[in-house]
Amino acid sequence: MLLPISIPAAQQVPLKNLSELDQPSFDALIAALNSAKPCASIEELLRQVASIDAPSLGFSPILGTVIGLRALVDSSQLPVTTEELGRQIAADAVRRKVIPDTSEETFASRLTRLLDVRSLAVTAKAYALLGEHQHPFSDVRIVTDVRPLFWNESESPLLQAHMIVHNLRLEDREGDSFYFALTETNLVALQKAIDRALVKSKVLRESIATTGIDCVEPKAP
Repeated sequence: MLLPISIPAAQQVPLKNLSELDQPSFDALIAALNSAKPCASIEELLRQVASIDAPSLGFSPILGTVIGLRALVDSSQLPVTTEELGRQIAADAVRRKVIPDTSEETFASRLTRLLDVRSLAVTAKAYALLGEHQHPFSDVRIVTDVRPLFWNESESPLLQAHMIVHNLRLEDREGDSFYFALTETNLVALQKAIDRALVKSKVLRESIATTGIDCVEPKAP
């Protein structure tokens, strides 16, 4: 089964780096991924292999690219195997002169091995699943301010009181921001809802642990 494969310019350098890795470095990368636990974010998986990474090896962009390719396989809903995908990408890399034709077979084999590593495959699936929501969370900030209240019936308004206001800003992965005006009562209600969600998360995590199956979830940086 063929997929419409065309390697974007931004992914050509990481794939070239994968092709040029010496065998001991590639074997070390595979070993690190085999010992890593599945994650819900690319960053967390990268942190787990960081102990063997070095700027000259370029593991981070390589893994980011391969995770994207694995997500492509999972979302295509076509009966394409990782081996077929590896061969197609290798052929396209040769056509675009990203790698020499003498490296095509080795490159395809390496890419297939990476695509089949469990920690990488599950991470790609989890990351893609989180991205299917309409507004995947990226960042939050609450700005607290004091607003003066004036008595305005005269030409010389007098300061009568102050009011504390809070502005909540939520940002999604696309960079879109959403703003909400909150009172202290709203903050308390929001805190209660978060606390309850954390308790439910803890209960579910403990229940999942009894099954021996990994619980994949994003971790704080």
